[in-house]
Amino acid sequence: MSEQKPIKKNYKLLALDAIGSLTMALGAAEHFEYLSIIPEKWKFEHYAFYLIGFGFLLTLPYIIDVYKQKTGKKPREI
Repeated sequence: MSEQKPIKKNYKLLALDAIGSLTMALGAAEHFEYLSIIPEKWKFEHYAFYLIGFGFLLTLPYIIDVYKQKTGKKPREI
């Protein structure tokens, strides 16, 4: 069995992933009316779905970086 190389941690992308995960969690909490942190002034129609989508987009760079490392493609530097 071939030995796998460990994944290099890119802390900038990991921080972006953490922010994206928190944004998705906030969007889900707002959607299910479990928590309401966003001020009423800033709310618009379906804003919780936009928070979830924006959070997902923030997590994509880290996911792509890990995928490229696992498949052997050269990851980009920021």
